[in-house]
Amino acid sequence: MCCRKRKSAESIYTHKEVYEGKTVRLDQAMAQWQPTATTTRCQHFPWWILWFIWPAFFMFKWLLPLVIGSAATTLQTLSAISGPLLALILIGAGVTLLYRERTRASRERSVSSYNATPDET
Repeated sequence: MCCRKRKSAESIYTHKEVYEGKTVRLDQAMAQWQPTATTTRCQHFPWWILWFIWPAFFMFKWLLPLVIGSAATTLQTLSAISGPLLALILIGAGVTLLYRERTRASRERSVSSYNATPDET
């Protein structure tokens, strides 16, 4: 629904009394009722944006099988090597935790020996 009322050309010329006088040019009479760019108060939907939809649809239609195929290949490869890969990841995490604990313990010993008074050592 439009936000402003438009008057038709027929409503311009409907009068209750009889019209007498000069000849009226239709193009000038209709021009006064035509909306101009500066007098529009409402924002309308830009229909030209719909032209962007069909290239996006076809691009999506073309890319979807490629994405699904590459995802399936990646998942198949990961499932084939998931056993040894999971074992290596767990071994690496364990070694990292042991190394962190060792460095934290040695750092605490060095800080405590630095803060110690000569009487305590």
